[in-house]
Amino acid sequence: MSAKLQQFAGGYFHEDYKVEFPSPDAAVGAFVTEFSEETVAAVLSEIDDLLASSMSEAELYQLWINQLGAAYDPSADGITYRDWFAHVRDLLSRPPAG
Repeated sequence: MSAKLQQFAGGYFHEDYKVEFPSPDAAVGAFVTEFSEETVAAVLSEIDDLLASSMSEAELYQLWINQLGAAYDPSADGITYRDWFAHVRDLLSRPPAG
């Protein structure tokens, strides 16, 4: 995985992300506003690759939590990792507000 996806996961979903952001969606939104379109596009591309892969939920968990350093566990909110990545992809793909 690229440094961009790791920057997204570890930088916006670190252990104190709940202090900085009112929700996981707000963390994604902050990433979009704070980084260039090229960086967002790079993360989108990586997520597309993940969604096209045959990775299991266990493998996606290992990637998101252990390899990328995210502290947010979507399964605690009843969301599968595959659905979480699809949701993030949708949020990152939206045109900027305003």
